[in-house]
Amino acid sequence: MPGKLAMGQKELIRAKVMEQVVQKELLLKEAAVKLKVSYRQAKRIYRRYLEEGDEGFLHRNQRKASGRAYDVGIRKAAVAACGTTIGIEAAEDAIRYLREVYLPKINEKFAKAAAQPQDAHVPLTTPTSLEDILCYETPPVVSNDYVVSYKRRLLQITRTARVLPKPRSQVTVRELLDGRIKLLYQNTQLEYVELEQLPHKEELATCSA
Repeated sequence: MPGKLAMGQKELIRAKVMEQVVQKELLLKEAAVKLKVSYRQAKRIYRRYLEEGDEGFLHRNQRKASGRAYDVGIRKAAVAACGTTIGIEAAEDAIRYLREVYLPKINEKFAKAAAQPQDAHVPLTTPTSLEDILCYETPPVVSNDYVVSYKRRLLQITRTARVLPKPRSQVTVRELLDGRIKLLYQNTQLEYVELEQLPHKEELATCSA
């Protein structure tokens, strides 16, 4: 596995501030002031932090592990897979065994001829993230105070979205495999804050602003 990528001083500060927002020690507006960025940019930074963690602050080229790092990982995995069963300890021998013996046997056992020879694969019309495919989705209903209940959690929709669901509308709660929650309406991701309890009527304007 490649080591954790090092962040510069700027990225470390952003990560620390956004963690304070997650822990509700800071409001997003206060974080924007602290980072000396616009509120809109702070929202983008916060969203990226929730979706990608610390790596969200790194330049995309920095996030890519080298081919050598991946190659080392594959070699270690091959030795782990073969070493316990047939006593192979050298990486090259393990890889050769997988390629020339093990995988052909598996393919021969489970492969089936295609019903039609044409390639049925089609290109994706829109970019798709794997984490948004391997997830759990639930279709709850928005309450009159714009709160969505999910697994005893209260998600207060903020009223800053261009497309805002009406009360009693159905939205989609998407729970990713790492536990993060996305709230969507008409294929648009909604911003929300998590509440500990339902707000009183006089608090709704403040919570939903």
